[in-house]
Amino acid sequence: MTERIDGQQRLTRVLSVMRELTPNTTIPIAELSERTGLSPQTLAKELTVLSLCSGDPRDPLSFIPVLVDGASVDVFGQMPALERPIRLTYAEVAALIAALEIAGVPPADPLFATLTSASSPNAPIEDVERMVMASSAASPDFAEVLRRVSLGIESSRVLELEYQGAGSDVPQKRAVEPVGTLRDRDTWYLRAWCRNAEAERTFRFDRICDIRVTGGLFALRSVTPVDSPLATEGLPVARLRLAPGLELAAAEWPGLQVLTQTADGSSLAEVPFAGHAWLARQVVAHLGAIEVLGPSEVREAVTDLADDLLGG
Repeated sequence: MTERIDGQQRLTRVLSVMRELTPNTTIPIAELSERTGLSPQTLAKELTVLSLCSGDPRDPLSFIPVLVDGASVDVFGQMPALERPIRLTYAEVAALIAALEIAGVPPADPLFATLTSASSPNAPIEDVERMVMASSAASPDFAEVLRRVSLGIESSRVLELEYQGAGSDVPQKRAVEPVGTLRDRDTWYLRAWCRNAEAERTFRFDRICDIRVTGGLFALRSVTPVDSPLATEGLPVARLRLAPGLELAAAEWPGLQVLTQTADGSSLAEVPFAGHAWLARQVVAHLGAIEVLGPSEVREAVTDLADDLLGG
């Protein structure tokens, strides 16, 4: 009966055989059979397949140098297909950077630089570098915050946060029931039911000033799965004029869309907002580099906040 395996299993099996091939040697297939646990017949078949593999079909020197000769296999050279440098896609680099952050690897570790250099030519290098910079700028307590968040999720325990929200001057105490974590735009978020607001909320890790796992237990609530922590659908939209050369971080301005550039070099943009106070603080923090074109209530909120800060 013919053995049937899927492509992934076949690849795993061929690679396991490849690991046992020492360059410039002749190896009895019976010996390889003992090492790999595969029958001599299966080995002969997989080695034949392996001999047809090449890093570049146009280059005969890039084929894997194996030849089945009766009861033995000749490995008559190096493995050119394995000599090429590793190239990672953007998604693979992002996943590995996230894993390093979770593992608590310090930003100065050379692994971060290695990941940047290993990114595929098709991966936007500026985005890879931005991810590494975001990781370097992360709080040194990131791993501890994640550990306590994970403990709260796994044990269904209430978390007490001191959270520096975008719309407040000082950290606020929040009691939350953790639901899960998300990573979006190079930023980590905690999704939770906030007992203070009596609603589901999203909290940025880098704004959590302190976190404590309490003894209080909670029953899991029904929540809507989301791919992004920052839902902007259905929100009102503010129109902005950005000073020439000003670029706004997507993590700080969720849903921002730069529409066009004017003759003087400034840009026109739109951003959804859930509250006037948040948007007013965002605008005022840029010290005149952002002008609110509408709606009028947002312009008034910006003016009132600026007057308060200036003592007007």
